[in-house]
This record gives sequence, structure tokens and C-alpha cells, in this order.
Amino acid sequence: DGAGATRLRKLSPGTCVAIRGTSEIVGTRIADLSVLGGGVADRGIVCENLKDGEVERCAISGFRLHGIEGLGPATLNVMVRRTRITAPASALVEGCALSVRSGTSWRAEANYFNVGGTPESPRWGAIVDVRGHDGFFSQANVLDGAPTGIRSDGEITSVGDWWDVNASSGVWGYCYAHERNNRITIIGPRGPKKSKVDRSRFNARKWLTFVGGNRG
Repeated sequence: DGAGATRLRKLSPGTCVAIRGTSEIVGTRIADLSVLGGGVADRGIVCENLKDGEVERCAISGFRLHGIEGLGPATLNVMVRRTRITAPASALVEGCALSVRSGTSWRAEANYFNVGGTPESPRWGAIVDVRGHDGFFSQANVLDGAPTGIRSDGEITSVGDWWDVNASSGVWGYCYAHERNNRITIIGPRGPKKSKVDRSRFNARKWLTFVGGNRG
């Protein structure tokens, strides 16, 4: 019936929704509901070895560790679209809105990752963590309020993402933090300077493509 009417609540530590398989699970879709953790549950949605799946038009809030977590080497071609993920005041710094640490080719499109907190006391330490995952594609997302935006070590592409950060003072740290010599392509970001890319750990001249944006 939609995110405002259909609500799944987890009132104790643990995971609210888990879709797990020892091998690939093809074509599962989660859509049009709210997933609520009340500030005590750990994870909203966990997908293990999901292939050709979707998380769409969901509201995910109140989870201390991860809003959505993708696991398993067989995870492939999963879309997260038009979903809002909000961190509670009890969020753990090691957590994030979207964590995909294995597999390949997850995509995020037109989501609102609303982390919150303050510069002095942030909630999650990162908004998206795709270290260990390859081929992550991010488009037209709003990424709001964590010390690190997208943390990666594989190939990523970011197109038209909107960063709600202080790009002049750098109070939120880096919009993009990359940890290996793999390609990162940033096209038309809204908000960050090039200095909001952490280029200290990879060869920026060889592996970084930065096109457009509203700042230098």
C-alpha cells in the first residue's frame, strides 16, 4: 500500500528484512513500504547473493549499523531507486546508508541518503561503502551529512549526485574517498570541489575523470 501505509518494524537488535541465499537469488523486488528500526535494530534490509533485484520506493529509518547491506560474491546487478534512508541518533560510526562489500554492479538512482548529525558529532561515518565491490554506479542521489560520501576501492561512476556538504570549509571531509588504483569517474556533481575527492591513495592523473560540477 506504499511506504506511508505498509510498515515493517524491528523492535530489537538484529535485521528487519533478510533475503539470503548460498547461491544467487534472481529477480527479487522489495518496494513500497517502510522499514523501521526504532534506533535499536542493526540493519534494515540485508540482501545476500541477490541478482537482478530491486529495492524501490522504500523509507528506511532507525537502524544503527546499515540501512541496506549487500553481501555475497554472487551479488550482481541490483538497483536501489527512489528510496529514503535516514540514520538515527544512535547510529554507529562504522555504519552507513548503503553497504555493499562484495559482488559487482550495484546501482543507486534518485535516492535521498539523509544521514544527519552535526559536524562535531556525525552519525554514520560514511553514506555509501562499496569497498570490495566493483562497478558501482551512482546517479542523481542526494547524499547528506556524513564525513565520507562514497567510500570505494573498485571502479565507480557518479553522475549528477547532489552533495549537501560544506564544500568550502570541508567540514564533512570527503565526498569521494578511494583506496586503490581503480577507475573513478565523476560527472556533473552538485556541491563538491575537486578537493572533495580524496586523491591521496590513488593515481589521480591516470584513474580519475572529473567532468563539470558547479565548483572548481
